[in-house]
Amino acid sequence: MACSQNGVDHNNTTGTLLTNSHNKSKWVKLNVGGQYFVTTTTTLCKYQKSFLYRLCQENPELNSDKDETGAFLIDRDPTYFGPILNYLRHGKLVMNKDLAEEGVLEEAEFYNLAELIRLVKDRIRERDKVNAQPHSKHVYRVIQCLEDELTHTVSAMSDGWKFEQLISVGSSYSYGIDQAEFLCVVSKELSNSCTGVPTEQTNKAKLMQEQGSRFIIVLALVGLVGRSFEYQATAMERVKILSSANSLAIHSGNVLYNLVMSMDEICASLCGNVKAWLIENVNQPICQSKKSSLFIDGGSTYEMENRDDIKITLKVFLQAFDSPTLQEALDTALGVLKTSRIDSVLLSFPPNNSDSNFQQFKFSTIEAVWKKLESYVENHAVNKIGVCDFDGTSLQDLFTHAKIKPTTNQINLVQCCTPPDDLAAFAAENEVMLLTHRDPTVILPPKTVQCILSDTGVTGDWRPSYLLRYTCVVKLREIVKCRGYLVKLSNRQAST
Repeated sequence: MACSQNGVDHNNTTGTLLTNSHNKSKWVKLNVGGQYFVTTTTTLCKYQKSFLYRLCQENPELNSDKDETGAFLIDRDPTYFGPILNYLRHGKLVMNKDLAEEGVLEEAEFYNLAELIRLVKDRIRERDKVNAQPHSKHVYRVIQCLEDELTHTVSAMSDGWKFEQLISVGSSYSYGIDQAEFLCVVSKELSNSCTGVPTEQTNKAKLMQEQGSRFIIVLALVGLVGRSFEYQATAMERVKILSSANSLAIHSGNVLYNLVMSMDEICASLCGNVKAWLIENVNQPICQSKKSSLFIDGGSTYEMENRDDIKITLKVFLQAFDSPTLQEALDTALGVLKTSRIDSVLLSFPPNNSDSNFQQFKFSTIEAVWKKLESYVENHAVNKIGVCDFDGTSLQDLFTHAKIKPTTNQINLVQCCTPPDDLAAFAAENEVMLLTHRDPTVILPPKTVQCILSDTGVTGDWRPSYLLRYTCVVKLREIVKCRGYLVKLSNRQAST
């Protein structure tokens, strides 16, 4: 038998266990989510109640499939299988710092490794305990006041606030009286709760804020004397700015390791970012592309060391057949992802039949939007384009009139298990891939939009313009490294 150094017989395609003739131990080849692992039956059979022990017994009840190399096929994430295999080898929980404990716990439960489950849960408890401990931070505030307000402002300070510096900023003319104007810099040690919100304020501190002096969080204060300051709006001011804005764009950041999914994932990630922008991160600059348009960035995506190794897919849920909206969505995504090209873009148009998984669209209805998408392909900003939920007739109509043909039709098979015969036949004949999804027909209902802005104090009649979901996948291993959302909301109340 010809064996490589790691114990894999590359000539074995029968699916049998590989035997090392020197020590008579049996080697096992596993195909976990497309990645190969080689180990011994001794390692896999340490725990008789585990899935891997039964796999080695070739239990017919497991119905274990094998690939063409004879490796057992296991449909799990290979990223988290390494810690599982290392635990079976030496009995210790060893994992890279960039791996989420919850992911290892999910795999440990799947493989039924009771002791490893206990170890991972203990580590999660220790991690959460450390994160829950309060952390103090030094916060600076600047009070803008006139000369006759200065004495009262300084004497009214309490609750741990300390006077730091007084800065003259000129004079103010009001009702025939010329008064000197000052910036009074004060500081305080604040203790953060586990939610990251400072634990303040007493009634006296709140009274200070209501007495006409403007409180501003200082963004950067390296030194007090001889330094310049950069001021940002308070939470209350931000609520007013947002309520009067015509539109709001929100980037969720990477939500890959969130514990919520689907609509809850959208609402939780976007709502959390709005609250952070309004309350917790008042030191974050206000980003206004136009006077009445705001953009809230929820954080980084994924640092791509080699762009060619990553496949980026976008799915754009349009709320109207509007080509400028599509252009705005794509340009924003290119900027957020810091890339010059997208591998694949799928368009989901507003449904015209909410009772059916398949929609009917005339090419004349979607022509302007499709031509805009074609222009991105022609400019090499997008490689492949596709649609969602088109029935057979609509797909044929698009294929006939479009300059650049769709390569994909993503269909919803929640209520049925197979596509219609005419759609399947046309797709096969014209090499259009039929992919599946489980997205709801109405991706952003009014209650979801209200959920995003709930408990923030923001007013207005907000309606969605588009929702975009992006996914970054490592090509060779098909591992999802990043997933996030971009949403654009329009305030009808502000535009009237």
